[in-house]
Amino acid sequence: MVKELKETFRFRYVVYNFVYSSLKQRYRRSFLGFIWSVLAPLMQNLIIGVVFYYIMKFNMPNYIVYLFAGTLICNIMSNVIIQSPTIMINNEGFIKKIYVPKLVYVLNLVSLEIVNFTLILVSLLILGVAFGKLSFSLSYLFLPVSIVLTIFFLIGTALIISVLSVYFRDMIHIVPVAMQAMFFLTPVLYPISNLPLKIQKLIKLNPLYYFVDIFRTPVLDNHLPSLLHVMICTAITVLMFFSGIFVLEKYNNKIVFKL
Repeated sequence: MVKELKETFRFRYVVYNFVYSSLKQRYRRSFLGFIWSVLAPLMQNLIIGVVFYYIMKFNMPNYIVYLFAGTLICNIMSNVIIQSPTIMINNEGFIKKIYVPKLVYVLNLVSLEIVNFTLILVSLLILGVAFGKLSFSLSYLFLPVSIVLTIFFLIGTALIISVLSVYFRDMIHIVPVAMQAMFFLTPVLYPISNLPLKIQKLIKLNPLYYFVDIFRTPVLDNHLPSLLHVMICTAITVLMFFSGIFVLEKYNNKIVFKL
């Protein structure tokens, strides 16, 4: 595991070049360029917010902030996990021709989504303060902790899914459906307090719930998240990250023969 991490660090420039070229290519010939990274989710969430606040009658204070904070962190997890099954498969040409630690391919995807996430987060925080929906507090200092936990959780999860997909190509179709179900089982669009107690217990079995909560609580309520939820997220992150590294090491030399 240590060797894999050291080798990956040596190839860190590959991650940087991939993210830079991907963003440049994505907004090529676009007049607004990177601004679309913010405008697209902003407009999408505004539409959802209007529908649920005015039509579905979710009368809760600061619902727009509740929605934006939840969808922001949930979207990055969803985007990474949904694309995970194709990581090794889409990089088959590189894997068979040149040596690059396979962890780098996972970091390419996670890093790209983190850059998009950061652009949106900073923009929404500025807009929230400008329109009086947010007020900065010391609890915001916890946000980097929740983001780091989410990143390492995603790296481990993406490693496991990407390796499994080399052996079971059906994962490409199963994972998006599973993530859609996980999204609706995560209190992003609705407050969990509005649900029956039995449903609340079911939702709390969903690991995404805890990552959303430790990110959203400092922003929405201006206080630190529950220590229990932080501990649960930390335990899940450690388990998934080291499990992912273990799975990669176990099948590292076999992947090329299965592609």
